[in-house]
Amino acid sequence: MSATVEITEVISFLQKTPPFQFLDGNALKRIASGLEVQYIKVEQSTAIETPESGPVLHIIRRGAFEIRSQEGLLVDRLADGECFGISSILENNPEGFTVIALEDSLVYRLDRKTFQTIADDYPSFLSYFTSTRANRLRKLFASQTHPTITPAIHLSNSVDSLMSSGLIATDIDSTVQAVAKKMTAARVSSILILENEQMIGILTDRDLRSRVLATALPADTPVGDIMTHDPVYLSQQASIMEALLLMSERDIHHLPIISHDAKPIGMITSTDLLRNQQLSPLLLASEISRQTNVPALINTCKRLPALINNLVVTNISPVDIGRVLATISDNLIQQLIKLAMMQYGQAPMDFNFLVFGSLARREQSLGSDQDNALMLENEPNEQEVHYFNRLARFVSDGLHHCGFPYCPGNIMATNPTWMMSRQQWQRQFNYWIEKSTPKALLNASIFFDIRSSYGPEEPARQLQAETLNHCQKNSIFLATLTRNALRSRPPLGFFRNLVLESTGEHKNELDLKHNGIALINDLARIYGLATGETSTSTIERLQNLGNKKAMSQENIHNLQDAWMFLSELRLQTQHDHWQQHGKISAYLDPTHLSQLERRHLKATFKAIASAQDMAKIRFANGLPS
Repeated sequence: MSATVEITEVISFLQKTPPFQFLDGNALKRIASGLEVQYIKVEQSTAIETPESGPVLHIIRRGAFEIRSQEGLLVDRLADGECFGISSILENNPEGFTVIALEDSLVYRLDRKTFQTIADDYPSFLSYFTSTRANRLRKLFASQTHPTITPAIHLSNSVDSLMSSGLIATDIDSTVQAVAKKMTAARVSSILILENEQMIGILTDRDLRSRVLATALPADTPVGDIMTHDPVYLSQQASIMEALLLMSERDIHHLPIISHDAKPIGMITSTDLLRNQQLSPLLLASEISRQTNVPALINTCKRLPALINNLVVTNISPVDIGRVLATISDNLIQQLIKLAMMQYGQAPMDFNFLVFGSLARREQSLGSDQDNALMLENEPNEQEVHYFNRLARFVSDGLHHCGFPYCPGNIMATNPTWMMSRQQWQRQFNYWIEKSTPKALLNASIFFDIRSSYGPEEPARQLQAETLNHCQKNSIFLATLTRNALRSRPPLGFFRNLVLESTGEHKNELDLKHNGIALINDLARIYGLATGETSTSTIERLQNLGNKKAMSQENIHNLQDAWMFLSELRLQTQHDHWQQHGKISAYLDPTHLSQLERRHLKATFKAIASAQDMAKIRFANGLPS
């Protein structure tokens, strides 16, 4: 429903809105006198409607919208002071764009006749809109033709779009000979074992070779004796990306798919995925594991930036991209250790190759450096120290040449300080917790996100469990850690303006990592240490805090949304910088953001600041600043 607009109010608004702000008073009065106001509800599609009188230009007075193409591709997001309907008023919307309200909104509508009169009198006015339209068309063209390397399938599609639905199954009493015949007849490489229509096991052709032929079991052996019990599976609503990650992380080649009522309905194999993807995490991880020398590994890893950038432009979530990088990093570390042992011999004792920071959290992005160490079964003698020094150097150098730079702070296994026995590591963590010195607090922000990339899992689990137990009992450590973390605040100044870098190479830019994402990581870590949370992932830590009632659901959702938004911005910024300059940077120029994105960014920083204040009240109240 339309109404006449108060001219004085709208002129005041237009004087602050490009390109209207460059028009003289008479032109603004002409525009304002012909405007109509329209209220649009959230999720309402305006379809850039054309009234009987002809196309109109929509000027957003208050609200947020997104423009989508006929194919549903996102063209742009808009907020206060921006316009849509430009294609309509210039050329009757030949692209067929649709506009959807993201929140309840108010817009001004300017008819084509008035628009054309102003455009004739002010060429720069018309140039602004033709340029805006051209920019949106470029965005649309880029989204349609970007040279991604996975054209056959979209990783966000559900797995049921790719799975084989002709399910081959048997019961637990079938013999291996009968099962082998059934698999051969169906030309499949796996079979499910069912009981009352529920999946209880899986048998693959690899199992038949290794568990039957290699051990000379008789042909009448029941399949229940050799099957894999309770196999990993996914629901049919899961994405292809989730299937890729799960199969890479678990090193499995067959993944059953179940329906909403937990009944098996299909199967995805690694062959299915690789056949449809020339460049995938699964393929790269698999190729890394097959390389027999470091130069071959380096050559294989040259595809990593293209893979990650491919995931960015296909809108894979930052959580999944982090998992992809972690899976590939783990495979690379494990293969480098294997090659080192081929050169230097088997290790003289069990050991763990520990990783910290973003790799431990599975939150790496392009350009992430190394943070690692060695945890040995026992205190080494001189000869054993020499062995592990060589192994650490081999692995660290290999990681560096494969695209994971040396740590500037020397937190690497090559540093003798970070090669210790299990007992020494536990004493080191206890010391940091008890002393709470500035250096100890700095180390806590790095080392307390810990995971074993290689070696037996139990020692690393024990180290984490004992450390968490010690943290929970030491309120002074948690208070001091909180106080130290809160020294870094979101980059918001007076009147909620963004505070940018003031000097140097990144002047007038934002450091998305240290001024945003790291602040959320710190909060999730503090709460995680206080509640004994074993997960190291920031998103999982926050989610589990809700289950433990350790943080309000509102704060949890705000921080999760903030982390996702900032991480998406960071990945997109890195992608753009890599495309333009061939190197990675996480510094963002806010002028490249739309008005809606800038508003969202400010709201995100405000949410982080609020959560920091709550953490201070809970953990550090009473401590001197």
